[in-house]
Amino acid sequence: MCSAVSFRFCVQVTLQALTGNSVEYMQVYRDASERVAREVHAGVSYGRALLESSQQIDKDMQRVGALSEQVRAISRALTRLEAIL
Repeated sequence: MCSAVSFRFCVQVTLQALTGNSVEYMQVYRDASERVAREVHAGVSYGRALLESSQQIDKDMQRVGALSEQVRAISRALTRLEAIL
């Protein structure tokens, strides 16, 4: 009878330890998942900001191309004017 009580006690202690470990593992998993989610969100936000900046640069560069064409046209006109004079 005494060994059955000690066996029961050992099983209870083991189950409590396993339950405690399971809870700790779940907390670690939850914390890690939350950190990963925050990092992914930050990465996506950074990617969106980078894309928006790139689009703005592309838009600005189109204006530079138009300006460059205007400068070339003026240069050609000045060359023709010099030839006439």
